[in-house]
Amino acid sequence: MLFRNIGDFIIWITEWGAKLVFLNLLWLVFSLPIVTVFASTTATYAVMRQWIFQQNTGSSLFGIFLSYFKENWKQGTGLGIIFSIIGIIVYVDYIFVLTMDNPIFTTVFILIFYLFVVTLLLSFAVIVHYESSVFQSIRNAFVFAIAYPLCSFFLVISVLSLVMMFLMMPGLLPFFSISGIALLTNIIINPIFRKIGV
Repeated sequence: MLFRNIGDFIIWITEWGAKLVFLNLLWLVFSLPIVTVFASTTATYAVMRQWIFQQNTGSSLFGIFLSYFKENWKQGTGLGIIFSIIGIIVYVDYIFVLTMDNPIFTTVFILIFYLFVVTLLLSFAVIVHYESSVFQSIRNAFVFAIAYPLCSFFLVISVLSLVMMFLMMPGLLPFFSISGIALLTNIIINPIFRKIGV
């Protein structure tokens, strides 16, 4: 995007900042029943993808979010159940690794945890981009993580940096946490989607 002057750039930054804040607040409100967190996150990713691809930008944010929330309720909840189970297994593995104090087990666990995080982040983007089933989305996200290791690594580093910033400035969490992560994920992986023509 080209800017004619610094004023246009400031307006653009302000508009995006306001959209991110509103989107994150919507995510918070729709996540208040804990069981809807993943459905709300899926809707957040869907809205962000729409913004990145500049589709239907004239509609109200609340209406778009609500539509995606209803549309992706089953898929988002399914993702939540599956990743919650996997997360528990990963945590049990972590406890096991701590008791073993073995560098090989530690290395294997780090790899497993890395793939878990990447697949989790990518699954939301994949499920709204392909409009596929839960298991297909998880499988595609895992394959994507393996097939594009540099992109996946950059995604993890970027999200980790964002999380570190939130830890240093926790006041930003209610306004930019999930919307910021969704923005980073879409910015990083959508060029790959465009490249492979999907």
